[in-house]
Amino acid sequence: MATRTIKMVDGTKFSGTDSNFADYDGFIKYGGLFGWTIIYQDMVIYDTTRMSLVEFFHQVSTNLIEFFHQVATNLIEFFRKVMIGIIAITLVWLIVVWGNGSFASFDNSPLTKKSARVEERTLQRLFEQSYIDPLTRYIHKHKQDKAREPYVLRVENERQKRCASIEKKVRLWQKNRTNLAKLKSGYNYSCPNVVSKFARSLMNG
Repeated sequence: MATRTIKMVDGTKFSGTDSNFADYDGFIKYGGLFGWTIIYQDMVIYDTTRMSLVEFFHQVSTNLIEFFHQVATNLIEFFRKVMIGIIAITLVWLIVVWGNGSFASFDNSPLTKKSARVEERTLQRLFEQSYIDPLTRYIHKHKQDKAREPYVLRVENERQKRCASIEKKVRLWQKNRTNLAKLKSGYNYSCPNVVSKFARSLMNG
């Protein structure tokens, strides 16, 4: 077990395992052969704890096991994502080949005038309602659609404005866990940065 040694200004030393010491505010109780001794902090020159060789190697081996476990987990997750990407690319390629290129052509083609009018009405309804999450759902649904890129940008700008308004409002809130939970339930999906800033301010006091 680890050995703790305390040296006093008068040269007195106290040594033992953790079970021999009890730390309190301003003093330490040391239990030896003759009962408990009070050691006052302002009389201590140094207070050190040394691990045995067995404990040292045990700690090192534990840290190495945790490190390699984390590395292995990260590698597995990386290759899993790579395989998912390869499968997705292969499926898209098969669809393109099967449709003789029509899928790629449709994906990159601009919206027709009729479709553009429909999209404008969709955005108008989105902007008229007061909730933020419908904007985020629209962005997630169409962010890979090149034909809708201008509309997605407009929705992103609107969402950014609404999140900024929320951030300005919550600055006046009291920093407590109840308000943090309320903020998470309402805005974590669309305004995660606002939630994380509030959480950091709560942690920092």
